[in-house]
Amino acid sequence: MTRIRATIAVVIAVLVVNPRAAATHDVAGPVPQVSHIHGIAVDRTDPSRLYLATHRGLYLVAAGGMVQRISSDQDDLMGFTAHPRNADTFFAGGHPETGGNLGFMVSTDRGVTWRQLSPGLRGPVDFHQMDVSKSDPSIIYGVHEGLQRSPDGGRTWELVGQEPPGLFALAISGRDPATLYAATRIGLLLSRDGGKSWQPAHRLRLPATMVKTEVDGSVFAYFYGYGLVRGNEGSDDWTLLGTLPGDRALMLFAIAPGRLYGLTQANELLVSVDAGRSWQPFGN
Repeated sequence: MTRIRATIAVVIAVLVVNPRAAATHDVAGPVPQVSHIHGIAVDRTDPSRLYLATHRGLYLVAAGGMVQRISSDQDDLMGFTAHPRNADTFFAGGHPETGGNLGFMVSTDRGVTWRQLSPGLRGPVDFHQMDVSKSDPSIIYGVHEGLQRSPDGGRTWELVGQEPPGLFALAISGRDPATLYAATRIGLLLSRDGGKSWQPAHRLRLPATMVKTEVDGSVFAYFYGYGLVRGNEGSDDWTLLGTLPGDRALMLFAIAPGRLYGLTQANELLVSVDAGRSWQPFGN
């Protein structure tokens, strides 16, 4: 277990930006030169492009593998979450370049500029795990000194419970904003009461390093030592899609038409074009 904990200790979270601003900021170079990636998200207008939230701001990477910084600053953006309906709006937490916490941040220009919408409860908060409800985007959950919930798009927050111990990722059901999934060191957990109580969501008791939900009720998760699985809300049936070799595990995950993206704990950005059966470095 010590080896497992050391291998999956990097927790990472999701982010989108504005390609039209790319010419105004510095070029980072190939993907492997971008370190400390905390979030990934697909460009909705071009699924061959991916956005990266990092320790030094927000970047766009094209299919060829070259990366460009998009954000006007270099804040450490954590817990990034894209608005499920408004393509220009994104949310994040994290840390400013000068230190401290950012609070709950919003961008309405695809990540070029950011402002604090709320300090959050017991803030300014630093949401490393956060998600926006796909069925009701006014409902947002974030983790900072407990599990917090906003009923009004992030303007006000309330404490609804404690996050499960050993939490890596949090995802809200694609259908029900009161149903949550948690990827943790003891497995994949499920809450049907808005985070007040938790129960196993999968029979495996291996560390779950990532969980992602879709509007059609699909649930994706990665189990360390087992692989990427897909299930449907309300069903106990899960399908193994594929496994990364060695000690690698997916910590971040994004879905585009005809392809899947993932980031490992070793900062490897990968793409699959066969529904997760095999993976290649993105940009190759």
